[in-house]
Amino acid sequence: MSSLKELNLDYCRMRKLPEFGECMENLSVLSLWGAAIEELPTTIGCLVGLKELRLQFCTRMTCLPESIQNLKSLTILNLAFCSNVVQSLHCLSGLTSLDTLGLTGCFVRPQESRCFNLGNLVSLTDLDLSRNKFEKLPVNINELPGLRRLNLDYCPTLKLLPKLPSSITELYAHGCKSLDPLPSNVCRGIAPSAIHDSDGLLHKHT
Repeated sequence: MSSLKELNLDYCRMRKLPEFGECMENLSVLSLWGAAIEELPTTIGCLVGLKELRLQFCTRMTCLPESIQNLKSLTILNLAFCSNVVQSLHCLSGLTSLDTLGLTGCFVRPQESRCFNLGNLVSLTDLDLSRNKFEKLPVNINELPGLRRLNLDYCPTLKLLPKLPSSITELYAHGCKSLDPLPSNVCRGIAPSAIHDSDGLLHKHT
C-alpha cells in the first residue's frame, strides 16, 4: 500500500495491528482513537513520512516501542488517557519535529511526572498536560524554546509551577485547586516579555 496517505482505525476492536512495510513512506496520518490495541508494532518506525499519530483513549496500550523515535517527520502526537505508556515516554526524545503533544490524563500518580524528560522536544509549541494528577511539572519544561501554549486545566494536585519558557503566550489552569490562585504565583518564572508580548496576550485562566 505504497500510495496510502491516511489510515483510520478509530474504535477498532482488534488488539494487534498488522506490521507496517518499508514501502509505506507516504502515510502521513495514522488514527487509532479508542482502538483496543495493546501495543504498537516495532515496524511503526518504517512510517518515516508520518506527520500525525492519534492514540487517544487507547487505554489497553501498555508501552511505546523504541522505534517510534524513527518518526522524524511527526509533528502531532496525541496520547490522551493512555496512562499505561507513561514509563515509556522517554521514547519520544528523538521526535525533534514534534510540534503538538497531548498527554491529557496520562499521569494518574503524583510521582510519575518526575521521570518524564521534555528537554529534547525542541520544536514543541503546544503541550497539553490537562487532567493529570501530579504535584509538580517536569522541571526541564523551561528548556522548550518555542513553547507557546501550555494547558494545565483540571490538575487538582498541582501545587507549584516551575520556571516557564518566556515564549509562552497561552497558559490555562482551570480547576487547579491546589495551586495558589494569586496572580503573582501564577506568573512566577514567566519573563515580563511573555506577559506583555507585543505579538499576543498571555491568557491566565486560574
